[in-house]
Amino acid sequence: MKRVVYPIIFVILAAVLLMQGCDIIIYYDITVINDTDFGFSVYLDDVLQFRLAAGGISTIHELEEGRHTIDARESGKIIAEEVIHLDHDMEWMVYVATYEITVVNETRSFFSVYLDGIFQFDLESGRSRTLVGISEGEHTIDARVGRDTIASETFFVDQSIEWTVY
Repeated sequence: MKRVVYPIIFVILAAVLLMQGCDIIIYYDITVINDTDFGFSVYLDDVLQFRLAAGGISTIHELEEGRHTIDARESGKIIAEEVIHLDHDMEWMVYVATYEITVVNETRSFFSVYLDGIFQFDLESGRSRTLVGISEGEHTIDARVGRDTIASETFFVDQSIEWTVY
């Protein structure tokens, strides 16, 4: 009689657990690969995960399924960012591509062009000129006459762009 009781108890307990609905949480990993020649900080959902040296590899472990934002930051600026729906282990490679920003002067005056606060060139009225080798990420470009900023815009550069100042 004792041998029959144990399997019946096991079946009853299993049925009760199934009726209650067990939520199974599956965790995933993101391996980050730094394919640049400089280090950066890795953030997941705006929380610092680690600092990754040039050429380094590190993994964020045990993340729940769902939507996440992962980004790489250097000196407070986002240099790479991706919104992901995590439903499997994945790799995220950060590399630096370069792009061009063409500045067009449609004003009636001469101005100076600054990229991230650093002087680039002077630009005459009705002319255009191109900045080359701009890394992917957030950049601020200014048009200045003397010390006065006449136009300014912040871009997340992930392709070549044209910026016209009117």
